[in-house]
Amino acid sequence: MEKAIRNISGSIWEKDIPAIVAEFKAEGISEFTITNEASGLIGKLAAFEANGAKVQGLTQVESSSVDIETGKPEMISAILMRLI
Repeated sequence: MEKAIRNISGSIWEKDIPAIVAEFKAEGISEFTITNEASGLIGKLAAFEANGAKVQGLTQVESSSVDIETGKPEMISAILMRLI
């Protein structure tokens, strides 16, 4: 059974990144997305890379918000990460 890709949308603290990566590895998650747009994201991406997660590029993911015209989840931009 394939694991669903996890999305990190909330605040990311650099001190928590090693634990996040370890948890994803333990759960068999090989890819995740980041939709958090907080300042300092470049430093956090560097910390993810130092802990074994590489930026793969940009993608689109479903938002928790629903488009009132279509009734479907809105699509938002995300950074795709892969554990190495």
